[in-house]
This record gives sequence, C-alpha cells and structure tokens, in this order.
Amino acid sequence: MSESHSASDNPTENPVPAAADQPGALEARDPAAPRGGHPALRYTLLRIGLFAVVSGLVWVLARYGLKLTGDGAGIFVVGVSLAVSGLLSYFLLNSQRDAMSAALVERVERAKARLDEGASAEDELISDITHATRPKNAM
Repeated sequence: MSESHSASDNPTENPVPAAADQPGALEARDPAAPRGGHPALRYTLLRIGLFAVVSGLVWVLARYGLKLTGDGAGIFVVGVSLAVSGLLSYFLLNSQRDAMSAALVERVERAKARLDEGASAEDELISDITHATRPKNAM
C-alpha cells in the first residue's frame, strides 16, 4: 500500500525556501543572541518605565497617604522615586544590563579590530613606499 504525501503532510519538506536560502538575504540571526533590538535602548526604556511606575506609586502615597502638597511634595516624589527605582533596577534589570554591557564590549572590540586593520594597512603602504623610493645602490 503506497501513501501519497503532500508537502504539508511532511514537515521536513518545505517547498518554499527559507529567507536565509534566498540570494541577497540577510545573515541568519544567532539563536544565542539577545532578542528585542538594541540592548542599550531596551535597558534605558525599562529604566524609564520603572521610574514612571515608582513615581506614580510614590506620588499617590505622598498625596493621599502622607498628605504632602506644594513644592516640597514634588521634590520628595522625585527624590524617593529616583532612589527606589535605582535600587529596584539593580535587581530587576540585571539581565538587561548584562546584555547591554556585552553588546557594548562587542561593539568596542569590533571598532578596535577595524582600527588595527587600518593601521596595519597604513604601515604596509608606508613600508612599500619606503622600499620603492630607496636607492638600490645605497651600499
């Protein structure tokens, strides 16, 4: 008994080529790489969001719990919010901070490698020019 299989019956056969198989496609993303865009932007937005949430909670506490009003209340809310959100972000955003620092280290290493390549090429060019302009009977 023979069975006929359509392309949708066999998940290993894919009639449509993957994006990475197509000419001119972008390089495949490393599965170990962090997701969610730029780590520094993600970390910064999470810090701002955390500050906003904490500020709202501290404002409600200051306004209705402690009955603070006036200019002193605003300074109190900002000061306490900065301290509390900074402390919370140290613990809650640890993995995002690590991803951001790893991305920055990688970027700096790539820049250093490009500078080293440029310096090597320049040294090679100067050496070639020096050898070409040196008189052959200099002895």
